[in-house]
Amino acid sequence: MSQTEDFKFFEKRLPDFLKENKGKFVLIKNKQEHGFYNSAEEALREGYNKFGNVEFLIQEITDERRVNYINTAFVSFAA
Repeated sequence: MSQTEDFKFFEKRLPDFLKENKGKFVLIKNKQEHGFYNSAEEALREGYNKFGNVEFLIQEITDERRVNYINTAFVSFAA
């Protein structure tokens, strides 16, 4: 599954996410949400705990159009 497909999933579900989780960060992998977090750091930590050092999407739930990319190949994370 590609991050492009995960981002399309995010865009499709954004209206629902905004209703209850505006301002939070969602962790998405394989077109499924895997939790909502108060910060990108919390979502990143949980992504590494759940999936290891692989690609996953973390996106802020906002009605503003922003795209943030974090390349996990360059992130060193101590849990």
